[in-house]
Amino acid sequence: MIKKIIYVLLFISNYSMANFEILQKGISVTDNNINELATTSWEYAKSSTTQKKFNDGFASAFFMKEGTIDLYSLSDKPALYLTNFETREVLGNWPLTTPYSCDDGGDDCELNWWVGRWSDQEFLEPLLKERIQRNSGGNIQVMPDGLGCFNKTPLRYGDIDGDSKNELVLFLNDNLLIFSPEKQKTIFLSLYNLLGDHTSLEDTIEQYTVSDPTNPQHVSSLASNSGSAFENPAAIVDPAYKVYAKHYVQDFDNDQNNELVVWRKFYESRLQGDTVKGYKKISDTYLHYKKVNGEYQLQTNTTPETIQGWLSTKNLTWQKGFPTKSECAGQEGQLIPEMHDPLLNDPDVLK
Repeated sequence: MIKKIIYVLLFISNYSMANFEILQKGISVTDNNINELATTSWEYAKSSTTQKKFNDGFASAFFMKEGTIDLYSLSDKPALYLTNFETREVLGNWPLTTPYSCDDGGDDCELNWWVGRWSDQEFLEPLLKERIQRNSGGNIQVMPDGLGCFNKTPLRYGDIDGDSKNELVLFLNDNLLIFSPEKQKTIFLSLYNLLGDHTSLEDTIEQYTVSDPTNPQHVSSLASNSGSAFENPAAIVDPAYKVYAKHYVQDFDNDQNNELVVWRKFYESRLQGDTVKGYKKISDTYLHYKKVNGEYQLQTNTTPETIQGWLSTKNLTWQKGFPTKSECAGQEGQLIPEMHDPLLNDPDVLK
């Protein structure tokens, strides 16, 4: 009997942690499957028909839960749509703003952090905000696959926190966005990776001619590509930042409801004269979110020490947070290299 109880407790704990991982994946439209979908998929046809009504092109991803007539689709704008699969009636149209805008449709997209963030409930590091604000004209490369290739399957569906209400979970340019069909709005947003602010040491020296012991090993591409770099040459050698976030879903405060804990890590490039290569950790940030009226709200009264205690008690290490396992071809199930890189010089990322 005792063994059964232990097994059930372990199952509940693992299930809570696996909520992100058990999400049902939508169908992504790619160059490889577009021709087949265009000729065989009614879901693709009907979702694209809906989007055309709003001059929003063809569906880039779609999902319909088995046994229902609710057809969700995602456009490149991006925007979410809900279509009645049987009647083709448009039941929902929800534009989504994201922190990237690509006016030319290319890979180099201008960062726009002040339009499209979720709300003041989201935490972004003050140093990161300051850099983005100071270099608002800087460009940063958006990688189509994203960290761990989650962007390749951007639309997912499921019950994140076990409250019997399904959500849409989107991976957009390394942002994890939770959208509530019931509330018809974004209820959570987390930047889990700062895209492309870093260069290699070789590129730093070659491109920016900044071989100097007092200069960083990795230059901020955001700062060096901004207009302010021409007015302030010192900006060219701003140290690169790396920012990662892990997410945990459990009933941490024992109120019989699952919550979200976010553990963020913020790194800065070391100097070229440093005998240690790579990055140094600037900060760990621990955030606690509870659902209030259907939307995740930051619990400002929960101390970092309390959250650290929760994670420690439940043996929830950095590697046990989400995302951890890569979805890239040939790397499925392996640790995402960037989030667990020894060059971060952080023992947490290795356990």
